[in-house]
Amino acid sequence: MKHLDLGCGDGMTLRMVKPEGEVLGVDLDPEMLEQAKSREITTIKGNVEDLSILPDNSFELVTCLETLEHLEHPTLALAESYRVLKARGFLVITTPNVNLIFRIMWALWARFGMGKFWDRSPHLFEYNLWNTTKYGLSLIERLRDVGFRPEKTAKANFGLVAGVRAVKL
Repeated sequence: MKHLDLGCGDGMTLRMVKPEGEVLGVDLDPEMLEQAKSREITTIKGNVEDLSILPDNSFELVTCLETLEHLEHPTLALAESYRVLKARGFLVITTPNVNLIFRIMWALWARFGMGKFWDRSPHLFEYNLWNTTKYGLSLIERLRDVGFRPEKTAKANFGLVAGVRAVKL
């Protein structure tokens, strides 16, 4: 299965989900890409909002793990995911599921935990699985808006992380 990971970072999260196998990772940070390569991930430096270097209908699976909230133009990244996926291919996405509890936990994490790590790559958008946020569409609505059919949803970490598996029809 040809697998594309958007915003692969250092590849650690991806390798926890998929311990082995061929993956193409895309990220902008050269340091992170070097670390991903050490985890046997093929990498290209690129913006996930413009994947024009990749052909249409070329992947069976695209993952976007904890990346969408960091993008200036997330809908472009989703549209590009749709374009590079083969028919009946899957997009698996995770993102913070912003609600009151998340806001409290994030404030504590950012002040006392490792949240300062994200100073280099702050959250630009907020998502909630089903409900709109101050940025507009819910995650499900945003996926449907670019043509995906969400098939399965899940929440983790006490509902603070949302996950969706969507299919390209």
